[in-house]
Amino acid sequence: MAKKATIGRLSARIALAGAIAVGALGLGKTVEAQSADDTLTISWPTVYSFIGVPSRNGGRQGERLVWMGVHETALRINANGEIVPHLAESWEVSEDGLVHTVKLRQGVQFHGGWGEMTAEDWAWTAQDQWQGKPASNHGGQFIANTNLEEVKVVDDYTIEFILKRPNAFFREYYGSIRDDVGLAAYSKKRVDEMGFEEAITRLPDGGTGPYQIESWVADTEIVLKAFPEYWGDQPDYPTIRIVEISEPSTVLAALETGDIDAAKVPVTARARVETAGLEVRSAGVGHARIIFAGNFCFKEFDGEPVPARPGYDPSLPWVGNCDDPASIENARKVRKAMSMAVDRQALVDVIAGGHGRPSYVHMLQGFFADRYMKDEWVIAYDPEQAKTMLADAGYPDGFEFELVCTTSGHPLLTEFCEATAGMWSSIGLQPQIRRIAPDAFRKQLVAREFNGIRLRVDTGVTPIPEARGFGETPTGAFNSGYEVPGLIDLVRQASVAVTDEERDAIRERQYQWAFDQHLEVPLAEFDEIYAVNPDKIGAWNRTPFNAHSSTLMDFESIKKPE
Repeated sequence: MAKKATIGRLSARIALAGAIAVGALGLGKTVEAQSADDTLTISWPTVYSFIGVPSRNGGRQGERLVWMGVHETALRINANGEIVPHLAESWEVSEDGLVHTVKLRQGVQFHGGWGEMTAEDWAWTAQDQWQGKPASNHGGQFIANTNLEEVKVVDDYTIEFILKRPNAFFREYYGSIRDDVGLAAYSKKRVDEMGFEEAITRLPDGGTGPYQIESWVADTEIVLKAFPEYWGDQPDYPTIRIVEISEPSTVLAALETGDIDAAKVPVTARARVETAGLEVRSAGVGHARIIFAGNFCFKEFDGEPVPARPGYDPSLPWVGNCDDPASIENARKVRKAMSMAVDRQALVDVIAGGHGRPSYVHMLQGFFADRYMKDEWVIAYDPEQAKTMLADAGYPDGFEFELVCTTSGHPLLTEFCEATAGMWSSIGLQPQIRRIAPDAFRKQLVAREFNGIRLRVDTGVTPIPEARGFGETPTGAFNSGYEVPGLIDLVRQASVAVTDEERDAIRERQYQWAFDQHLEVPLAEFDEIYAVNPDKIGAWNRTPFNAHSSTLMDFESIKKPE
C-alpha cells in the first residue's frame, strides 16, 4: 500500500508539469533574444552568489568556478579519467615525496586585463586558500592544511610545494581534482588593485579559463562569454546562459518548450523527456544515505585537547556514552536496526524507477562498490529482526526523533525522506520530518551542535575517499556530525601507501570500519540523468567525478551537432 501511494505521488508530480505555463518561468523575451545559434541556455535549481577570492570560496563556490570553465587547475582529469597537463606543463615529485615541482604554461592571460599568469599568482592563491581557511576539511584544502609546509616561487614559471610528510594523494587531488577545492589560479594583481573586500564580489573575475563572467545575478542568472585571449581551443558556444529554475516540473516544461537546452531531470522523468524528442544522457551516480550525528568521542587529536562539543548528548539512542562501551554498543545496535528496517530495493524500484541498486557502506558507491564490496557487508531487509535488536538495545517501544531533510537540494530528496520515515514508523519508531534551510543547518554542523538523524541525497563518487568523506577530522571547520577515533589512523596509512595493493588493503579496513560503525548508512544508489536538446548539443564529454547533485557544467566540452 505504501509503495502504491509513493508511485501515485511521483506520477502526479510529473503530470503536473504539463499544466504549467511557460510564461511562469519568468524568461519571456530574454530567452527569445538569447536563443540564437551561439547561445546555450542551461537551468540550475539555484544560482548562488559570486565569490572571487579563494579563501572566501569555501568548499563549493571555488570548485564551481572551475567546473564552469572560469578558473583552471594545474592538471586536470579528462573524460577518460586520465590526469593530463593543463595550466602546468609538468608536475614532478622528488624521490622522498616531499617536494612537488610544477612548471607552469607561459603566456596564459587572466580575464579582465589583469596580465599574464605567473608563479607569484599561484603562490598567492595557495597561501590565501590554505592560510585563509586553515581549518577547512574540503578535499584539496584538507590535504594542504594537513601536509603543506611551504609554497616556494622558484622563477616566474616554476613553483614548489614543500610537504611536511609524503602524501600519495597530493598531486592528484590538489593538482587536478576539480571537485572539492583543488588549487586553481587566481590573479593576485586583481585582488591587490581592487582590494580584498571589493574583490570578493566584484567583476571582472580574474580567471584564466575558456569562459569569463559577463554578468552574475544571484538567485536569477549567470551569463558566460568565451574569452577571446584564451590560451587553448575556443569553445563551440560563445555564450552560456544559466538560469535559476528550482521546481523540477517547471524544468521539464521549459525543456519541452525549448526555453532551455539542457538540465538535470529526475530519473523518473526519463519516458516523458524522450517522448518530447529530447535526448537522455547519464549524469553519473546518485545516492541516498542516513547520517547519525552526535557521536563526538575525541578527547584529543594530534596531541591537542578537543573541546567539549555542544551537540554531545549520550542519552540519545543512536549516540550513547563515549566512556561506556556497553552504551556505545547499544547505540550501534540502534543504528544497525534502523538500517535493517529500510527496504532498499523498494526505494530503488519505487523512487528511482528500478534504475539503481541497494547500497550499504559509506563511500562505497559506483565503481568503488564494484571494486571493494563484499557479500558480508549486505544488510538484509528484516523489520522483525530490527525490532528485536531495538529491544535488545533498550528500546522495545521505539522512540521519537526528528528526521532532518533540508528545504532544497536533490529533486528526489522528499521521496526518500518520506519513504524512509514510513519504513521506520512500521517498526514502532516515531520519526518527525523536519525541514531546515541548508545554510542554517550547515552552521549547526560547523558549531558541532547537531546531534540528530538526517537524510542526504547527493550525486557523484569522489575519486579519493580519504580526501573527502573519510578525511574528516575534529579540527576541520565542518564535519558530518560525528567524531569517532579509528578511521583517521587508516586514512593516514593510506596516504603514505606506495603501491595500489597496499592501499587496497587499507581501504578494505576503512570500509570495514564504516560498515561496523553504521554512522553513515547508504540506502540506495541510482542513475542520474540529464536531458538535452539534440538540435543544439552534440557530444558533451563531461569530466567524471563531478559531485554536484543538481548542476550541469563542463560547458567548454560541449560540441554542436555535426
